[in-house]
Amino acid sequence: FARDGIELKKIEDFIRDPINNGPKLRNTRIDKFAADVKSMKASPWNRALAHKFALKAREIVANCKDGRFGKKTEKIEWDDLFRDRLYRIYKDIIDA
Repeated sequence: FARDGIELKKIEDFIRDPINNGPKLRNTRIDKFAADVKSMKASPWNRALAHKFALKAREIVANCKDGRFGKKTEKIEWDDLFRDRLYRIYKDIIDA
């Protein structure tokens, strides 16, 4: 949590154009402007970030043919996994 949160200008740009100004996978920041965990989780920026992580995880698993992520018949709920993991991070930020 040593990194600062996302800059307000980036949030404003994201609201105006979420496709072109959304979170990136590298060097991204969390929206820490919320006063509580629930609000932080509901942040459109943070939700987009979790979704972007989930999309990348699906891509990695689809391209990995050696089975290290389990059987193809086992469906992994990537969106839920990333939302849950980020929730713990939001809680740690608020509790700090």
